[in-house]
Amino acid sequence: MQTTLQPDAPGANLSPDFVQAFSTVANPDSWASRNHHLFPTETSFRWFLRRHRNRLTDAGALVRIGGRWFVDMSKWPAAFAECIRRDTLGAPQPCEGVAA
Repeated sequence: MQTTLQPDAPGANLSPDFVQAFSTVANPDSWASRNHHLFPTETSFRWFLRRHRNRLTDAGALVRIGGRWFVDMSKWPAAFAECIRRDTLGAPQPCEGVAA
């Protein structure tokens, strides 16, 4: 059964730009399941989101809609790479002459 919006129905007058803006938004778990080689457990991915939430939201890659978190796939790759880069640069380095 197909539903047709009436002219006065909520959402009937959404501009194409508004609709397009949300066409790249996805559930974070769907991204994590496709990339399980990076985060083998749901807990590890949730930890990453908590650790980098501010940076990801500032980049527009992680957005909250109706109380739920979503990733904007058009911005996610660059923001994700930046988080990984910062983690890598900030990782403690082993001391000279000491086995890791």
